[in-house]
Amino acid sequence: MVRLVGVIDDPERLEREFRAALLDDVLRARIEAETAPLRQLIVEAALRSALREPGAGA
Repeated sequence: MVRLVGVIDDPERLEREFRAALLDDVLRARIEAETAPLRQLIVEAALRSALREPGAGA
């Protein structure tokens, strides 16, 4: 529950913006969780590539 205190000119607009921001946060968290394994593989591959000896091939 959220309670706003003070003068609010357009409470409906404020509610829409709050809901949109909340939805954005939820979607970002879901995307982060769903892409975590792929991001981990990319980081591991980059580290392996960086740690290879020069001239060892691609």
